[in-house]
Amino acid sequence: PTEDYRAVAKKYLPRITPLGPLTTRLAAGSAYGLANAWSTIDATAAAKEKKIDVLFDYIRDQRELTESADPSFLRRVSWLYPTDGCWIRAAIVGHWAEREKFSTPSRLFIFGNLNVSTTNSPSGTVSWWYHVAPALRNSSGTLMILDPAINPDKPMEAEDWIKTMVPAVSDATLSLCTQYTYEPYDDCDSTSSSNDLDAETDIESYLRRERQNLISMHRDADEELGDNPPWKKPVP
Repeated sequence: PTEDYRAVAKKYLPRITPLGPLTTRLAAGSAYGLANAWSTIDATAAAKEKKIDVLFDYIRDQRELTESADPSFLRRVSWLYPTDGCWIRAAIVGHWAEREKFSTPSRLFIFGNLNVSTTNSPSGTVSWWYHVAPALRNSSGTLMILDPAINPDKPMEAEDWIKTMVPAVSDATLSLCTQYTYEPYDDCDSTSSSNDLDAETDIESYLRRERQNLISMHRDADEELGDNPPWKKPVP
Protein backbone atom coordinates (compact mmCIF):
# COMPACT_ATOMS: atom_id res chain seq x y z
CA PRO A 1 0.00 0.00 0.00
CA THR A 2 2.89 2.43 0.55
CA GLU A 3 4.53 1.86 -2.86
CA ASP A 4 3.53 3.06 -6.31
CA TYR A 5 2.49 0.03 -8.34
CA ARG A 6 4.64 1.10 -11.32
CA ALA A 7 7.73 1.19 -9.10
CA VAL A 8 6.90 -2.29 -7.84
CA ALA A 9 6.48 -3.54 -11.42
CA LYS A 10 9.80 -2.00 -12.45
CA LYS A 11 11.48 -3.72 -9.51
CA TYR A 12 10.00 -7.20 -10.02
CA LEU A 13 9.39 -7.63 -13.74
CA PRO A 14 13.11 -8.23 -14.49
CA ARG A 15 13.00 -11.19 -12.10
CA ILE A 16 10.34 -12.93 -14.18
CA THR A 17 11.99 -12.51 -17.58
CA PRO A 18 12.16 -16.32 -18.01
CA LEU A 19 8.39 -16.09 -18.52
CA GLY A 20 9.11 -14.03 -21.65
CA PRO A 21 5.65 -13.87 -23.23
CA LEU A 22 4.18 -12.26 -20.12
CA THR A 23 6.17 -9.03 -20.47
CA THR A 24 5.40 -8.98 -24.18
CA ARG A 25 1.67 -9.24 -23.56
CA LEU A 26 1.80 -6.55 -20.89
CA ALA A 27 3.21 -4.08 -23.38
CA ALA A 28 1.17 -4.96 -26.46
CA GLY A 29 -2.60 -4.78 -26.99
CA SER A 30 -3.40 -5.99 -23.51
CA ALA A 31 -5.77 -4.35 -21.05
CA TYR A 32 -2.70 -3.06 -19.20
CA GLY A 33 -0.89 -1.93 -22.31
CA LEU A 34 -3.86 0.02 -23.66
CA ALA A 35 -4.90 1.68 -20.39
CA ASN A 36 -5.43 5.41 -20.69
CA ALA A 37 -7.19 8.34 -19.03
CA TRP A 38 -10.88 7.95 -18.23
CA SER A 39 -11.71 10.80 -20.63
CA THR A 40 -10.47 8.70 -23.56
CA ILE A 41 -12.69 5.68 -22.87
CA ASP A 42 -15.39 5.05 -25.47
CA ALA A 43 -18.32 3.87 -23.35
CA THR A 44 -20.39 3.07 -26.46
CA ALA A 45 -18.27 -0.06 -26.88
CA ALA A 46 -20.28 -1.59 -24.02
CA ALA A 47 -23.67 -3.15 -24.72
CA LYS A 48 -26.91 -1.69 -23.40
CA GLU A 49 -29.09 -3.59 -20.92
CA LYS A 50 -32.60 -2.39 -20.06
CA LYS A 51 -32.86 -4.68 -17.04
CA ILE A 52 -29.47 -3.92 -15.54
CA ASP A 53 -30.88 -3.76 -11.98
CA VAL A 54 -32.45 -7.20 -12.41
CA LEU A 55 -29.14 -8.56 -13.70
CA PHE A 56 -27.28 -6.98 -10.78
CA ASP A 57 -29.54 -8.62 -8.20
CA TYR A 58 -29.19 -11.94 -9.99
CA ILE A 59 -25.39 -12.02 -10.14
CA ARG A 60 -25.13 -10.77 -6.55
CA ASP A 61 -27.53 -13.32 -5.06
CA GLN A 62 -27.30 -16.42 -7.26
CA ARG A 63 -26.03 -19.43 -5.30
CA GLU A 64 -24.73 -22.27 -7.44
CA LEU A 65 -20.98 -22.41 -6.86
CA THR A 66 -19.46 -25.07 -4.63
CA GLU A 67 -16.46 -25.56 -2.40
CA SER A 68 -15.13 -29.12 -2.27
CA ALA A 69 -15.03 -29.11 1.54
CA ASP A 70 -18.84 -28.79 1.63
CA PRO A 71 -20.36 -29.27 -1.85
CA SER A 72 -23.92 -29.31 -0.50
CA PHE A 73 -23.59 -25.69 0.69
CA LEU A 74 -24.19 -23.64 -2.45
CA ARG A 75 -22.27 -20.39 -2.66
CA ARG A 76 -22.55 -17.02 -4.30
CA VAL A 77 -19.69 -15.34 -6.15
CA SER A 78 -17.05 -14.30 -3.59
CA TRP A 79 -18.33 -10.74 -3.11
CA LEU A 80 -17.40 -10.84 0.60
CA TYR A 81 -13.71 -11.35 -0.23
CA PRO A 82 -12.73 -8.15 -2.06
CA THR A 83 -9.03 -8.72 -1.38
CA ASP A 84 -8.48 -10.81 -4.51
CA GLY A 85 -10.13 -12.67 -7.39
CA CYS A 86 -11.84 -9.80 -9.23
CA TRP A 87 -10.98 -11.15 -12.70
CA ILE A 88 -12.68 -14.45 -11.87
CA ARG A 89 -15.76 -12.72 -10.50
CA ALA A 90 -16.04 -10.61 -13.67
CA ALA A 91 -15.82 -13.70 -15.85
CA ILE A 92 -18.53 -15.55 -13.94
CA VAL A 93 -20.84 -12.54 -14.18
CA GLY A 94 -20.31 -12.58 -17.94
CA HIS A 95 -21.08 -16.29 -18.16
CA TRP A 96 -24.25 -15.96 -16.11
CA ALA A 97 -25.45 -12.86 -17.96
CA GLU A 98 -25.06 -14.68 -21.27
CA ARG A 99 -26.76 -17.81 -19.96
CA GLU A 100 -29.73 -15.88 -18.59
CA LYS A 101 -30.19 -13.98 -21.89
CA PHE A 102 -29.04 -10.58 -20.62
CA SER A 103 -26.59 -8.48 -22.62
CA THR A 104 -23.04 -9.70 -22.09
CA PRO A 105 -20.97 -7.18 -20.10
CA SER A 106 -17.69 -5.73 -21.23
CA ARG A 107 -14.91 -5.58 -18.63
CA LEU A 108 -13.59 -2.29 -17.31
CA PHE A 109 -10.01 -2.53 -16.03
CA ILE A 110 -8.61 0.16 -13.76
CA PHE A 111 -4.90 0.57 -12.92
CA GLY A 112 -3.37 2.68 -10.19
CA ASN A 113 -2.56 2.83 -6.50
CA LEU A 114 -6.04 1.67 -5.65
CA ASN A 115 -7.41 1.63 -2.13
CA VAL A 116 -10.99 0.82 -1.12
CA SER A 117 -12.68 1.11 2.26
CA THR A 118 -14.63 -2.05 3.08
CA THR A 119 -16.15 -3.79 6.07
CA ASN A 120 -15.11 -7.10 4.49
CA SER A 121 -11.44 -6.81 5.38
CA PRO A 122 -9.92 -7.06 8.87
CA SER A 123 -7.99 -3.85 8.23
CA GLY A 124 -11.02 -1.97 6.88
CA THR A 125 -9.36 -1.42 3.50
CA VAL A 126 -8.01 -3.38 0.55
CA SER A 127 -5.33 -2.25 -1.89
CA TRP A 128 -4.78 -3.30 -5.50
CA TRP A 129 -2.61 -2.34 -8.45
CA TYR A 130 -5.51 -3.18 -10.74
CA HIS A 131 -9.16 -4.09 -10.51
CA VAL A 132 -11.72 -5.25 -13.06
CA ALA A 133 -15.51 -5.44 -13.07
CA PRO A 134 -18.34 -6.05 -15.57
CA ALA A 135 -19.62 -2.98 -17.42
CA LEU A 136 -22.87 -2.32 -19.30
CA ARG A 137 -24.74 0.79 -20.37
CA ASN A 138 -28.16 1.42 -18.93
CA SER A 139 -31.18 2.53 -20.96
CA SER A 140 -29.97 6.13 -21.05
CA GLY A 141 -26.52 5.09 -22.28
CA THR A 142 -24.60 5.67 -19.03
CA LEU A 143 -21.79 3.22 -18.40
CA MET A 144 -22.63 1.27 -15.26
CA ILE A 145 -20.42 -1.09 -13.24
CA LEU A 146 -21.71 -4.27 -11.61
CA ASP A 147 -19.41 -4.78 -8.64
CA PRO A 148 -21.07 -6.00 -5.43
CA ALA A 149 -17.59 -6.39 -3.89
CA ILE A 150 -17.47 -2.57 -3.74
CA ASN A 151 -21.18 -1.70 -3.64
CA PRO A 152 -23.62 -4.56 -3.03
CA ASP A 153 -26.70 -2.34 -3.25
CA LYS A 154 -26.83 -1.36 -6.92
CA PRO A 155 -24.84 -0.84 -10.13
CA MET A 156 -22.59 2.23 -10.00
CA GLU A 157 -21.92 4.89 -12.59
CA ALA A 158 -18.39 4.26 -13.83
CA GLU A 159 -16.98 7.54 -12.59
CA ASP A 160 -18.39 6.99 -9.09
CA TRP A 161 -16.88 3.49 -9.12
CA ILE A 162 -13.47 4.90 -10.02
CA LYS A 163 -13.66 7.42 -7.18
CA THR A 164 -14.15 4.65 -4.62
CA MET A 165 -10.56 3.58 -5.40
CA VAL A 166 -8.62 6.80 -6.06
CA PRO A 167 -8.96 10.41 -4.82
CA ALA A 168 -9.49 11.74 -8.35
CA VAL A 169 -10.39 10.15 -11.68
CA SER A 170 -7.07 11.41 -13.08
CA ASP A 171 -5.20 9.21 -10.58
CA ALA A 172 -5.99 6.04 -12.54
CA THR A 173 -5.84 4.70 -16.07
CA LEU A 174 -8.48 2.43 -17.57
CA SER A 175 -9.28 0.18 -20.47
CA LEU A 176 -12.71 -1.02 -21.57
CA CYS A 177 -12.20 -4.49 -23.00
CA THR A 178 -14.32 -7.25 -24.45
CA GLN A 179 -16.15 -9.84 -22.38
CA TYR A 180 -13.31 -12.29 -23.09
CA THR A 181 -10.44 -10.32 -21.51
CA TYR A 182 -9.73 -12.40 -18.43
CA GLU A 183 -6.56 -10.91 -16.94
CA PRO A 184 -4.75 -7.57 -17.39
CA TYR A 185 -2.14 -9.02 -19.75
CA ASP A 186 -4.76 -10.60 -22.05
CA ASP A 187 -5.71 -9.05 -25.39
CA CYS A 188 -8.19 -6.23 -24.72
CA ASP A 189 -9.98 -6.97 -28.00
CA SER A 190 -10.03 -10.74 -27.54
CA THR A 191 -12.76 -12.64 -29.38
CA SER A 192 -11.98 -15.96 -27.72
CA SER A 193 -13.47 -17.23 -24.48
CA SER A 194 -10.71 -19.81 -24.00
CA ASN A 195 -9.01 -17.91 -21.16
CA ASP A 196 -11.97 -17.72 -18.80
CA LEU A 197 -13.74 -21.03 -19.44
CA ASP A 198 -12.53 -22.35 -16.08
CA ALA A 199 -13.62 -19.35 -13.98
CA GLU A 200 -16.23 -21.37 -12.04
CA THR A 201 -13.45 -23.82 -11.12
CA ASP A 202 -10.82 -21.14 -10.52
CA ILE A 203 -13.01 -19.43 -7.94
CA GLU A 204 -13.02 -22.33 -5.48
CA SER A 205 -9.86 -21.24 -3.66
CA TYR A 206 -11.35 -17.76 -3.27
CA LEU A 207 -14.58 -19.19 -1.86
CA ARG A 208 -12.41 -20.91 0.73
CA ARG A 209 -10.56 -17.67 1.50
CA GLU A 210 -13.86 -15.80 1.71
CA ARG A 211 -15.07 -18.14 4.44
CA GLN A 212 -11.79 -17.92 6.36
CA ASN A 213 -11.84 -14.14 6.03
CA LEU A 214 -15.26 -13.92 7.69
CA ILE A 215 -14.20 -16.33 10.44
CA SER A 216 -11.06 -14.23 11.09
CA MET A 217 -13.34 -11.24 11.70
CA HIS A 218 -15.49 -13.28 14.11
CA ARG A 219 -18.51 -13.16 11.82
CA ASP A 220 -21.01 -15.97 11.25
CA ALA A 221 -19.76 -17.37 7.94
CA ASP A 222 -22.64 -19.84 7.49
CA GLU A 223 -25.21 -17.08 7.97
CA GLU A 224 -23.55 -14.51 5.71
CA LEU A 225 -22.60 -16.96 2.98
CA GLY A 226 -26.02 -18.56 3.25
CA ASP A 227 -29.42 -16.93 3.61
CA ASN A 228 -28.38 -13.70 5.35
CA PRO A 229 -25.72 -11.79 3.44
CA PRO A 230 -24.90 -8.32 4.80
CA TRP A 231 -26.90 -6.57 2.06
CA LYS A 232 -30.13 -8.44 2.79
CA LYS A 233 -32.76 -6.03 4.02
CA PRO A 234 -34.67 -7.12 7.17
CA VAL A 235 -38.30 -8.00 6.61
CA PRO A 236 -40.54 -5.22 8.07
